[in-house]
Amino acid sequence: MGNRPATESRSAKGQSGLADHKLTMNYRRQHTLTRLPLSVTPSVELFALDKRSQSDVHESPFYYLQSLRNGVLGRLQSGAGGDGLQMKARLWEETYIRQAPTFANDLADFVASSCSTGFDLLASVPTTREALLLPYCQAFARRFPSASNSTGSLVRVETWDSSKAISIDECIKAVHFKQEPQSRPADRILVIDDVLASGKSAAVVIEFLRRHYDPSPTYFAVACPLWISTGTS
Repeated sequence: MGNRPATESRSAKGQSGLADHKLTMNYRRQHTLTRLPLSVTPSVELFALDKRSQSDVHESPFYYLQSLRNGVLGRLQSGAGGDGLQMKARLWEETYIRQAPTFANDLADFVASSCSTGFDLLASVPTTREALLLPYCQAFARRFPSASNSTGSLVRVETWDSSKAISIDECIKAVHFKQEPQSRPADRILVIDDVLASGKSAAVVIEFLRRHYDPSPTYFAVACPLWISTGTS
């Protein structure tokens, strides 16, 4: 496949009257090979429903996810922008949650169309926003029923900021299974994330799983609804 991304267009109807706060459902599916920071794995296969730069991420239908991470949604919901924006933020959230199962099925189908051999294990990044990942984890579990499902099983005992410099070993020490996966070989692993920006969270999970299994897995893929390009990826 090489390093040139495959791009597809996908359009869905947005909610009438809400286009002014970015609820237009247009996105470009991305499939490429990429190298994640800190990881010793040469490259992973990355699948995303939408790829954006820092400058236009607010135009993505998945900006809702990023707005939770950067605090924008919380400020709007608190009324910091006035009653009008507070109401729009509420509608924005309700609309995304309603659309999430459709997005999740689309992402799972997109991955399945390129991975006919399937996966041995499904995993997800440790997160405090488990409800946001749940539709995606469920969609992949339905699409790949023969894979061991360890989504939601990885937790981190410490909070580390993915934007700060920290070694891969320090990150891995903070991660563990709250429930061990089935004891069978896992050569092909899919990691599910909500937003891939620095890529550090996904890289930590990949390295944790690479060291956890013996023999080490030979193939990793990452799937996410939103990929924010840092300019180097």
